Amino acid sequence: MNRGLSILIPTYNDICTKQVERIVSLLGRQPDIDYEVVVADDCSPDRQCVAANSQISAYGRCRYIRLDKNRGRAAIRNYLHERQSTTGCSTWTAASS
Repeated sequence: MNRGLSILIPTYNDICTKQVERIVSLLGRQPDIDYEVVVADDCSPDRQCVAANSQISAYGRCRYIRLDKNRGRAAIRNYLHERQSTTGCSTWTAASS
């Protein structure tokens, strides 16, 4: 059985690379789960965070999205869920820190 799972991580001024690496490591050992990790940056002004998080797209099954305007905590979560609602996957939202 092949199950789909989208892990959604909204972030703002937080480096998420270690968290994403742990998720990929754990789920990579589960061959029956088709997964993706989506990190959405809510227009963080911290260039160090942006530079580090932009590397997330290089990981397998991971995407990094940086918004051009800050939307706020609730709006970024809604944005992620709206983007994923058409995939048919189960979703799980994680905190970035």
